[in-house]
Amino acid sequence: LIMDIGGGSVEFIIANAQTIFWAQSYPIGVAVLYKKFHRNEPITDLELKELHYFLAHHLGGLKDQLDQYEIECLIGASGTFDILYNLVHGPRDLEREPLPISKVSIQSLADRFRLLGLEQRLQLEDIPKQRAEYIVVAMELLIYIIDLSQIGDILVSPYAMKEGIIVDKWD
Repeated sequence: LIMDIGGGSVEFIIANAQTIFWAQSYPIGVAVLYKKFHRNEPITDLELKELHYFLAHHLGGLKDQLDQYEIECLIGASGTFDILYNLVHGPRDLEREPLPISKVSIQSLADRFRLLGLEQRLQLEDIPKQRAEYIVVAMELLIYIIDLSQIGDILVSPYAMKEGIIVDKWD
């Protein structure tokens, strides 16, 4: 399962090395989720409950696909995943194989961010200022997907989906 979390949408691809089995974009990016559910600082338990209900309602098609295919790993692409990698492993060395990030590490970071207000998140050196607003809902979305797919660890791609599209167009 490949996942790219954007501001306006989230893309999912189920594939193996040879075939893309399913791909879908959902208009539930982090800017959308933040505006709709993160009304208080820090986010409230009620807002989190509403967010999880919304995700369950809007990602039913993904759940159906996850039930149909045997998912061995989750590969994250772009912003939120790059931040997670840096928080857990430090700056990435593109010469080395990427290191996995455990669900436990992700849950621990999500729990930490959930308790912080925006001003506190803006003070965190490892979170880019433009991402501090959205990191809480991004982490909640990621935890939801990890639970839905029943995957323990994730890998972070050094490339975004847009690089794949560019390469595909040039071939």
